[in-house]
Amino acid sequence: SVKMYSSIRDDFIEISDFVGELNIYEDMFNNTISGNIIIEDMFNMIGKFPIVGHEDVTILLDTPDSDDEMELTFQVYKLSDYSRSAGRISSYTLNLISKEYILNQGLSVSKSYPSSVISDVVRRIYDELYLHEIYIKPKEIEIENTRSIQDIWIPNWKPFDAINWLASKSVPEGKFGSNFFFYENRDGYHFKSVEELSSVDEPVESYRYAPKNFSHPEKMMQPKKDQHKVVEDYSIESTYDILANLRMGMYSSRVIYHDMINRLYAIKDYDYAEEWDKHNHIGNSMMMSPTEERNKFHTKKLGYQRIVPISNEAQGLSNNVQERLSQLQQLHSFRMNVTMIGDVSRKIGDIIEMEIESPEETEGEYKSDPFYSGRYLVTGVRHIINTRGHTTLMEMVKDSYFDVELLEG
Repeated sequence: SVKMYSSIRDDFIEISDFVGELNIYEDMFNNTISGNIIIEDMFNMIGKFPIVGHEDVTILLDTPDSDDEMELTFQVYKLSDYSRSAGRISSYTLNLISKEYILNQGLSVSKSYPSSVISDVVRRIYDELYLHEIYIKPKEIEIENTRSIQDIWIPNWKPFDAINWLASKSVPEGKFGSNFFFYENRDGYHFKSVEELSSVDEPVESYRYAPKNFSHPEKMMQPKKDQHKVVEDYSIESTYDILANLRMGMYSSRVIYHDMINRLYAIKDYDYAEEWDKHNHIGNSMMMSPTEERNKFHTKKLGYQRIVPISNEAQGLSNNVQERLSQLQQLHSFRMNVTMIGDVSRKIGDIIEMEIESPEETEGEYKSDPFYSGRYLVTGVRHIINTRGHTTLMEMVKDSYFDVELLEG
């Protein structure tokens, strides 16, 4: 179901029959859900309804043979790619964005928050987003507690820009990492760390690869209601790049904190191998050999060096630079995209188990590929609905190579 509401006419129309293709995007590295609809229009809805950018679009999707359903409301912010055929059918794209992003663009935050915890400041900024919009129902936000009381100043930034900056400075309560993200999925908004997302004991779902248009045993064994658990295609977007990891300070780095007022400085060295056990991870092993060979990487402190100016009042905001650099680079080191039958239950922030069959000869016995199989964090979801059906694409990342037992064996 796809309904479009007009605030000008105070009316709505069901436009499912005019939809050529519908795309919905969730992305952990963006703040909001977005989408677009390719419309094939023979009734001139642009002029009659009309479509002028004041419209809301409500989309209801479900997974066949399942109780899962997803309802999302967007605002139309742009009409693009207009064309008209000889048969008097107009084709155009309605570009959609969450309403909160529109609210964000019309506001700014210029305020000080003395002696505050970052998670409390995020809550205050987010709640103030809705203060002057009584006709918009506030979405839930899940905020993970952060540690340390600090003096915080926001210098006339958009609310989302302020929250993104605070995410880059946050350390979770009871943990040591710095990999917070501010994002929206089908459940609402979240201000959470990857360490918290990774702390689940069991993945929310397990998937296996079985090629599309091929009678693979994996497909035969799955009941119809679980067909969406079969991955039909996958691609490896990145595996590892040691040079990039060295440049970005994943293995080691040095930061010099410089207090210009008091003419003092302090040097802090970061070592990936030594810090590993202090953090929660998506997988079980480091992206580094457990042998002494790893010394060639984590002893190169000057591979990434940075000078950070501080004062006594603000130094608490910058002492997590190296942890965040390393943890973000770990997420960019191992990325996979998968394609499967439409599944609205998946969302960014999920931990899933992915199993890929090994390419080696196994005499008919199923054997998992130990390198590409394992636990992944879902960082991107795209739903594509068109005349061919509903397809879900997922982007997934992990921060480990193998199980520890395999490396040590």
